[in-house]
Amino acid sequence: MNCSKCYNLALPECTDTLLIPIGDYSGSNVTWSISDKFGNKWYGVSVVSNDLEISIQTDLFDKGLFTRFSGNFKFSLLGVNGDPDRILCDPILIKVCGVKYECISISFYQRNKVDE
Repeated sequence: MNCSKCYNLALPECTDTLLIPIGDYSGSNVTWSISDKFGNKWYGVSVVSNDLEISIQTDLFDKGLFTRFSGNFKFSLLGVNGDPDRILCDPILIKVCGVKYECISISFYQRNKVDE
């Protein structure tokens, strides 16, 4: 199985929820980090859904942080079913489509406007 550094994920900007695929950890509590291009880091704990993804509410972050102008963010998985205060130095591998990655590089795109 290949082991690449980061999986590239594009999400719509200005969304209420970030859906991040992480694989293999259904029902588990996972500790994660997200960092921006300036090295700012945010940490959290989420439960992995049956769809093998986690849902992160964007209202936990500064308003307007996740836009197409923000650059890429790095998502890392730091712990599974462990103490959320214990942050590991080496990330846990994330499995997407059968390939293991050390991280996810998240970029944002503009949604198409829908006429109402």
